[in-house]
Amino acid sequence: MPKFFFMKLAVSNLRKNAKLNVPFAITMIGTVAVFYLLTSLAFRPSIIEMSRTTAILLELSSQVAAVFSGIFLFYTHSFLMKRRKMEFGLYNVLGLGKAHIARIILIETAVIVFVSVNIGLAIGLLLDRFMYLLLLRLMGGLVTLGFEVSLRGLVSTPIVFTIIFGLILADSLRQVFFSKPIELLRGGRTGEKEPQAKWFLAILGVLLLGIGYGMAITVDIASAEIIIVFFMATLFVIGGTFLLFTTSSIALLKILRKNKRYYYKARNFISLSSMIYRMKQNAAGLAVICILSTSVLVMVASAVTLYAGLEDGLGRRFPHDISLDTHYEGHIELLREIAHDVLEERNLMPLNAFQFSYFTTWAISQNDVLNIDVSGDDFNNIGQMRYVMVLNLEDYNHWAGTSIELEENEVLFHAGRGSFSHESVELMGSRFYIREQVEYILGWDVIGTLVVGTYFIVVQNRTVMDSLLEYHPANISYDPVHVRYRYGFDIGADSAITLAASQAIVQEIRRVYPYAYRFSCHETGRMEETKMYGGIYFIGMFLGALFLMATVLTIYYKQIIEGFADKERYIIMKNIGLDPVEIKRAIHTQILIVFFLPLITAGVHLMAAFPALTNILAMLDLQNINLFILCTVACFAIFAVIYTIIYILTARTYYKIVG
Repeated sequence: MPKFFFMKLAVSNLRKNAKLNVPFAITMIGTVAVFYLLTSLAFRPSIIEMSRTTAILLELSSQVAAVFSGIFLFYTHSFLMKRRKMEFGLYNVLGLGKAHIARIILIETAVIVFVSVNIGLAIGLLLDRFMYLLLLRLMGGLVTLGFEVSLRGLVSTPIVFTIIFGLILADSLRQVFFSKPIELLRGGRTGEKEPQAKWFLAILGVLLLGIGYGMAITVDIASAEIIIVFFMATLFVIGGTFLLFTTSSIALLKILRKNKRYYYKARNFISLSSMIYRMKQNAAGLAVICILSTSVLVMVASAVTLYAGLEDGLGRRFPHDISLDTHYEGHIELLREIAHDVLEERNLMPLNAFQFSYFTTWAISQNDVLNIDVSGDDFNNIGQMRYVMVLNLEDYNHWAGTSIELEENEVLFHAGRGSFSHESVELMGSRFYIREQVEYILGWDVIGTLVVGTYFIVVQNRTVMDSLLEYHPANISYDPVHVRYRYGFDIGADSAITLAASQAIVQEIRRVYPYAYRFSCHETGRMEETKMYGGIYFIGMFLGALFLMATVLTIYYKQIIEGFADKERYIIMKNIGLDPVEIKRAIHTQILIVFFLPLITAGVHLMAAFPALTNILAMLDLQNINLFILCTVACFAIFAVIYTIIYILTARTYYKIVG
């Protein structure tokens, strides 16, 4: 063999197959850049200092990106191998051994990996500062000067993608070494036998979708248990989607073929024959496109809604600018005096002041009984665990501006994000009848963000509260329940003045009573939640972009592969005298059906997931359903426009190949 023969042949192959290799390399460059950026941001000290939660989410997202990149690149590379099997078979017939072919594949893979990883890292380094500043902006952080290079990202990125392509290379070599030359020559045409309509699997696909939809639509759990339910529903829907496209679609097409009035028309005859002929391999790609599209829509719509609804949740959890809590009734007056003195020094006055007493306890919800005999193991039972807040009617009427009256054995009840269908409730050994289930109770910064269900109970007076506190369960394994006192007020100034005043009040109270109070501030809450939700928004858009990129490449390869597969078929149709206009219409009809079916199905998936997503967002105290609807519709509309643009561009490539 001449010197550098295999190197020249490999480079020549890459150039000749640029239509396949360039989009693949661009996608790999994008995934490399995304992984580096997520890794760099996750371990940046300033991000960790601002929000440890965001840093953890970024680290998890980088791991998700690595796993997804591996699966997706492995999947899309199979398109390339399918197209090139005939080429490798021809090499084998012309005298090149399989070891020589393996050497060519190894060189090609090394070139693609070297170029893609280096360009991806270069793009990641160039975008690193911009993405860091964007994340700081979304999280409300202060911009810092300087340029940082993530050594962890520079080391881990090449390692991760070398491993990914090592596995891809191993699979490619497996296909070459374990295939006969005739199988390689016919590789591009394998899988084109007409699939059978497997009615059992078709019915199973519909059944799995029905189960998944049912779980997502009917779920009514106001706790972290909904995450488990939603995950299970997602698995059912993914399985149902694959069966829907691979078996149910074939069954439907064969039913249409039996309809003679529909089938024996030129356009329908060509489209149906072509789609049935290759539907088994075609359907897997459609299912992947559908699942990727659904993932993009769910992530982006949820992230946008959370960030846009930040102020809405703050108003419920922090109804006043400043709130002070203490376990000691005698301290509440002293805390009020300290706060007023600090405000007076700053020429400020407390507005809309309020004060009330309450107590909270953990309980296991057993139908209409709230059992506070909670042990450590009970906290693993998220579905039944409840956090209960009890306050008296006088404070509630004062705060809510109502004049409700209760008997001693009556209560007002609010089920937080969930529901309570019973007419009475038993708490701490006493049975109460629910006079009314009110829609809203006092804003509460801790309860509003708990992942477990929350109940608010308003009793007749302080005497009833004290009698409940006399109940002492035998097996209680946490601190005794006791009354707490809250005092809050507004300042009526801008955010900077309010934040400075609240910090001064905290500093003074800490000096006098370092352990006697709990403090919350609307502006501080805004800062903390901006950090968290800004990070979630950034990650959602980032991963959404990654999934969108994957969707685009899958669609592109699907059109390319089908174009080459259909070319000979449509030449035969022309040669036997079929009208070219009818053939073109049939092609157009087939592409439209195949292309937009995943988008329509993704829209149906999104609608089915909406109730469960609403409950999940409610766990983060996003209860503005109208906002979520608006963001979801807007995201779907934008995605549909992008999807249509992709269709127009890839359809042109398909038409050029088919001729």
